[in-house]
Amino acid sequence: MGQSDVLLDVLQETYGAAVDPSRWAFALGKLGSALGGMGTVVEIHNKATGELGSLDSGLMGPTASKRYEDRFFRLNPRVRYSSRAPESAIFHDNSIGAAEVLNLDPYYNEFLAPAGLRYFLSANLVQTPDMRITAAVQRTRLQGHVGDPEIAVMTALLPHLQQAIQLHLTFMQALAHADSLGAALSDMPTAIFLLSRSGDVRFANDAGIALKNLQDLFEHASRQLVLKDVSHRAAFNRALQNALQTTDGVIGQSAQALKIARESGAHLTIRVAPVTMPETPLALVAKDAAIMVTITGNQSPTTATLQDVAQAMFGLTPREASLAVGLATGLSTANLAEKHAISINTVRWHLASVRDKLGVRSQKDIVRTILALPTS
Repeated sequence: MGQSDVLLDVLQETYGAAVDPSRWAFALGKLGSALGGMGTVVEIHNKATGELGSLDSGLMGPTASKRYEDRFFRLNPRVRYSSRAPESAIFHDNSIGAAEVLNLDPYYNEFLAPAGLRYFLSANLVQTPDMRITAAVQRTRLQGHVGDPEIAVMTALLPHLQQAIQLHLTFMQALAHADSLGAALSDMPTAIFLLSRSGDVRFANDAGIALKNLQDLFEHASRQLVLKDVSHRAAFNRALQNALQTTDGVIGQSAQALKIARESGAHLTIRVAPVTMPETPLALVAKDAAIMVTITGNQSPTTATLQDVAQAMFGLTPREASLAVGLATGLSTANLAEKHAISINTVRWHLASVRDKLGVRSQKDIVRTILALPTS
């Protein structure tokens, strides 16, 4: 399996886990492997209540989790660093201290060392006044310190991990206030379809029903998801077949996520994931569900192109590019903070980085530079 296939596999599992929490351990295990680590922990810290939760690939059992929550969470230098770092920040051991200092730290030599762990690669997925969510891939001494290739992979995966965790939070909130899993899925803003092995739609939430009824996207009369655009239909069908092979225990050739342009000029991203376990909660919604299809995104082509060009030309991160383009299209720092659910100080921190990468001195210069970018 090539690198692009490995990353797509991680994304499929992660998006699947967002609305099927029983799959998080497997998805985070895939993420850890893709980044050369032993596993992954996603730490969810409610700053308002002090409550600590986590999603785990299986690195920590119940006893270790209890020890960490009772004592080592407060001692963990990674937590102290991530609490100060902005949303979308990527960091590792060298970011937080010298090796000789960390080797003497009680978190490292009393908690990690007995488990054979030492190094990490982390990213702040969410950083708001009320909540911090950080993903941490742990590595052994033998696996060594992370390098540029692992950091590049984390950078590429970061916006998808952020979208998946936001989808998960929205889903869990809906589930907490719903009478059933089906009702929770129906309230989700993301279009979700559950398909049988034959491809028939067994469940569609409200957003999915609305999309399926669009005359320019799907064949309206079909019980299946049949794309009207013939050029994309074959690729979509291959993705469905690949998902079926995965449910049978055979890893098929991965297909790329599909971007479908609509007549309005907007585009949608279609992702396909297998429903691999018969005991999955999704089976309560559709007993013979074999495939889950999610449809997200509604960016205008101009905005998406500007962000892509800004990233390619100046080395901006996805978050930096999004903020720079938002600024160029007339949004204030307060608007940007609200749109991205981050603080104004975090917006300013990112824009300062944008100024450095663009080689300019003011936000007006950022606007002029972004609006002058070539798009096609």
